[in-house]
Amino acid sequence: MLISDVIRRTTNLVRHNPLAVFGPVCLLEALQALIASDPYALLAYQGFYGGSLTVATLLSLLAILIGLVTQAVVQACVTAAMLAEGEGRKASLAECLRLATRRFLPLILVSTLTSLAIGLGVLMLVVPGLLIATMWFLAAPVTAFEDASISKSFNRSQDLTRGSRWKIFALLLIILCVMIVLAAVETLLESFVGLISPSLRMIASPVLTVVLACFTTSVPAIVASATYVELRDLHGGGPTAVLGRVFQ
Repeated sequence: MLISDVIRRTTNLVRHNPLAVFGPVCLLEALQALIASDPYALLAYQGFYGGSLTVATLLSLLAILIGLVTQAVVQACVTAAMLAEGEGRKASLAECLRLATRRFLPLILVSTLTSLAIGLGVLMLVVPGLLIATMWFLAAPVTAFEDASISKSFNRSQDLTRGSRWKIFALLLIILCVMIVLAAVETLLESFVGLISPSLRMIASPVLTVVLACFTTSVPAIVASATYVELRDLHGGGPTAVLGRVFQ
């Protein structure tokens, strides 16, 4: 039941509010791609590259920072849009960005800690990483919606996912399969364009990369928010005190 309900909420949100779902992420991913795709060529074009790697390294670090910012903003926007969808209305982009601004730093910290923990867990024979990924799958939407501290967000995620972790693991596998299919489609399209015109491929390649990045960033965030709403309702809802503040 959980899996089908989450997929339904995910597809409904994409159909009803694509601007809130894909608008911020496309802008941020385009900026990140511009900075990170080829720092040396960018510096040479602007006349700043003089043989030193310092500026290029700083650009790479800036791209990583933008990636963290993107995750935080997208998760907040998607959570706000998902909650509005549950109320039977469409959240404006301004409402979504307002929530992103208010919960910006906690979301960056939660996303970073989750990624590091999963990475370390995967290095420890994979299974611990999978367990962490399922237990903390809802930490980011909890942080965005419930105004919880970082430690309470992780604890709340563990409580909400208890009893549903095999279904969440199945959702993670579905997300992985979708990402693999999208990456394969991007590769095929890029190869096809390259056969038509190598010069056109130079233009199409970064565009396709940004489009793929938009989906690979947004889809997990939407699924996490949809799962959060389903499990929150299943466990009797969330703190009502914050309901009115989400869209203020």
